[in-house]
Amino acid sequence: MDTNGFQSAPVLWFDAECLICNRSIQFILKYEKDSRLKFGALQSDPGQTLHQTLFKNGPLESMIYLSSDGELSHSSDALIAVSSHLKAPWSYLRWLRWIPRKVRNLLYRQIARNRHRWNRKSASCTIPTPEMRVRMVS
Repeated sequence: MDTNGFQSAPVLWFDAECLICNRSIQFILKYEKDSRLKFGALQSDPGQTLHQTLFKNGPLESMIYLSSDGELSHSSDALIAVSSHLKAPWSYLRWLRWIPRKVRNLLYRQIARNRHRWNRKSASCTIPTPEMRVRMVS
């Protein structure tokens, strides 16, 4: 499944209108061990198509990770997949996969459902850095 046009590069699709999501991308850029990971906004046409494929008409409540071999992960599985791109000790987050998915995703959904309310409490706006803009797919 070549939904990103960058089949050789893994892509993390995220809600570009979410401050928590944008800060997560900044965190990844700061602690990544390589620069292979690309980023895509779920609001873009390919992001919308990918989201519709997985969630039909559901709200944007999940990051989606598309591996270089075309494997899709979402919610807590996406975050665990992204941890493989991070330096230690953050790469150890991959061990969270031993927590049952149902439990991990319950926590993930709680954060996802409340993130816009928490975003309103912060007046800051995230402007993509040049490093982030270069690695964006559309």
